[in-house]
Amino acid sequence: MLPPRSYLEAVGSSRVEQGPSGRQIRIVNLKVNVNLISSTVEEIEGRRQQLMISQCENTTYEVKSKLDDIVESERVKEMLVHNPIDEDEENHIRLKDSIVEECEKILDKYKEYPPEWFNDDWQNAAAASQLMRLEGMAMAKFEHWVEGNGR
Repeated sequence: MLPPRSYLEAVGSSRVEQGPSGRQIRIVNLKVNVNLISSTVEEIEGRRQQLMISQCENTTYEVKSKLDDIVESERVKEMLVHNPIDEDEENHIRLKDSIVEECEKILDKYKEYPPEWFNDDWQNAAAASQLMRLEGMAMAKFEHWVEGNGR
């Protein structure tokens, strides 16, 4: 555990008194400020992991939300009119669910790593880079399917 941060602050003016041995003693009134809620090393190390997991959860939610909207869009409905097998087999729903599942697998992978993994700058940067591309890749995958079926 990291030591609590504390400091002493002089309050008011000092005074001089005579001690028991007859020597002069300077008396200073102090105010003590102690931070008793300082973070542990483990908490500090876990912040990057918590941040990455939170970002991945948000990205997964965004992907699911956007895909839900696209699946219900007029464009997809029009494409399904011309591809009745895809509509009957609900391939658009299955593809959406598959893409969301892939995002959730990435999230689960990050949850398995220990906090120390995220404190390696190279690994954390690679994870952040993957996460920044995740939403775009997910949307492009569905878009590719729509464009391929619409021809």
